[in-house]
Amino acid sequence: NLTINRPLTDNVGLFGYVVSTGGSMLKNVTLAGGSVTGGSYVGNLAGHTTGDIFNSHTAQAVTANGSPDSYVGGVAGWVTGNLTYNSATGAVTGSGSYVGGQVGWITGNIVCCSATGPVTGAGSYVGGLAGWVTGDVSRSFATGNVNTAALYVGGLVGWITGNTSNSYAQGNVATAGGNVGGLIGWNDGLISNTYSSGHVAGAVPVGGLVGFMNGGTVSNSFWDLTLSGQGLSAGGAGVKGMTTTDMKEQVNFTSSTSANTPLSPAWDFTNVWTMTSGQTYPTLQACLAPVIAAVVPAPAPAP
Repeated sequence: NLTINRPLTDNVGLFGYVVSTGGSMLKNVTLAGGSVTGGSYVGNLAGHTTGDIFNSHTAQAVTANGSPDSYVGGVAGWVTGNLTYNSATGAVTGSGSYVGGQVGWITGNIVCCSATGPVTGAGSYVGGLAGWVTGDVSRSFATGNVNTAALYVGGLVGWITGNTSNSYAQGNVATAGGNVGGLIGWNDGLISNTYSSGHVAGAVPVGGLVGFMNGGTVSNSFWDLTLSGQGLSAGGAGVKGMTTTDMKEQVNFTSSTSANTPLSPAWDFTNVWTMTSGQTYPTLQACLAPVIAAVVPAPAPAP
């Protein structure tokens, strides 16, 4: 268990501020209980890190009292490396902006990561998995509800300039502001083979899957028309709303059908996705983290 209560202190976590050198990373850490509270740059594992985080898992609630910017996430608040094979299951709360189920702000990639707890912010850039991302997101998901009061809000990511593929969001998304989507609030990259299934509420621009497309394209991606409360989505002809019933039929993700026309999806249900057709939404197959051998320094030469 890990319990930290420093509501006026920045850079709070099991590791407060980590400077990575020589390819070093945080890896293979599991935090099973407790809670973490700080000012800004707050995460269960790391408040702020310049390196990668690999195969680490957190279950604590995390709270950042910093305002206007919180930079808070279930795993880390601010990351300038990559997040791979990580999970976060606790609630994340921020009094300001940059709030995410796993990370508040990241300039690297997110691969095979998940966040399942509720995410609550008071500012902008809030997402079920990440608040702000400048890298790519792939094979990742978020299932917690997302609530805030401002702009750039998504069930998976609030704002992203990189690409998003083979990922999904299932939580409800609600904000008083605009640029809000079931998957992504503001998008500037390529989106492919994704979906969202939660209810979406916010000011315009608001969309079932994507709130606003500043650039990039969307291909073979879907949102739940029945549950979202949204009849439209940014993303043009590459995104399609389907009923809950149709979202639970595998054929609608692997071939052209009357439900998904004019799309021609070919999602990979051999290696990437899985579902019980007629009963569940698609989910991602488990990502198995590779074994990274420890680097052992060479012995000093004999005198």
